[in-house]
Amino acid sequence: HELHSDHAHFICAVQLSSCKSLLRSAKTRSKHSQIVSEILSQLKTGGVDLPPSADDASCTIQVGHHLTSLLWLEGKLKSKKRGQYIMVLGYVDGPTELMLDLPGGKRHLGESTLESLVREVMEETSLELDKHWLEERLSRRYGGALDENSE
Repeated sequence: HELHSDHAHFICAVQLSSCKSLLRSAKTRSKHSQIVSEILSQLKTGGVDLPPSADDASCTIQVGHHLTSLLWLEGKLKSKKRGQYIMVLGYVDGPTELMLDLPGGKRHLGESTLESLVREVMEETSLELDKHWLEERLSRRYGGALDENSE
């Protein structure tokens, strides 16, 4: 079957702290190179087959807008937990250019947030989410089964 135009080239778990550092380091070249090297190492350890030209010295990694939004929101929570990982989608934009992001898109007419989530993840990753498992954990506001006031 043909892949969706937004389908990721790879999926990998990356340390949340590394993603935050990558976002903050965009203005500092030396710090950015250090973080890129760290993330490339995590991707290789995670089994991602990167292009041979994507070595530490020449590679650039961009943060997509969905991941940027999540990192901004997560920063507002001021989480102190260490060692957390986030599953990111990876796009190879050139021999030395990568972009990390999350699935995202628009809801179709009549579609709940949950239905949109399940569809977008399938389109962009070929991963099938268990809709019933998610329904049990999300509020009705997002298409789940929980009351707004339940914990």
